[in-house]
Amino acid sequence: TISGQKNVILNLLSMEPRKSFTEVISVEPTKIGVIFNFLAILELLQLALITLHIGEGFNNFWIERLEGAKEEV
Repeated sequence: TISGQKNVILNLLSMEPRKSFTEVISVEPTKIGVIFNFLAILELLQLALITLHIGEGFNNFWIERLEGAKEEV
């Protein structure tokens, strides 16, 4: 579920403060996995629990947990 993926992403970010999008989707590289991860990232952005850092090129961005963000959604 998207809710489950939000928790997975937050758990990944608790181990490392910054993850690339390709690292996140490599856990579940199927089409539905990528879609669920992307939707979870959008929801976490809306809840102000994470931020994105954009790089150059295709799929080149990093996800970073914001300070003071709670552990689970």
